[in-house]
Amino acid sequence: MVHHFFCEIPAVMVLSCSDRHNSELVLVYVGSFNIFFAPLVICISYTFIFITIFKMHSSAEYGKAVSTYASHFTAVSIFYGTVIFMYLLPSSSHSMDTDPIASVFYTMIIPMLNPLVYSLQNKEVKSAFTTIFQVAKWPVVLYF
Repeated sequence: MVHHFFCEIPAVMVLSCSDRHNSELVLVYVGSFNIFFAPLVICISYTFIFITIFKMHSSAEYGKAVSTYASHFTAVSIFYGTVIFMYLLPSSSHSMDTDPIASVFYTMIIPMLNPLVYSLQNKEVKSAFTTIFQVAKWPVVLYF
């Protein structure tokens, strides 16, 4: 029985009856390359975006660009943080209780956050949220 939501490599490797040392080394090497190469490309593109944002002259454009940049950077950071937690920790420090939680984060929570974050940049959605918080008398101001 796999103590997981779906059959990921670390969860299936726990069930292996053979020596897992070589398999874990391959997983760490391949995972390290994939997990660090993609964020490197993303960081390079973020650098170009950041340079372009600083060249903007309009404060409205600047604010909207920084808002989009920050929300996307946060989502990408959470995604890669949980992926690194899942795939690059040694098997001795893995807990079968925390792995399913981490996998839910990078397979379900992050993809659900993207539409929410980008819809909060819409003025009508922002005003609806502000109205809801004011009716509930919560002191919340949306800075998106």
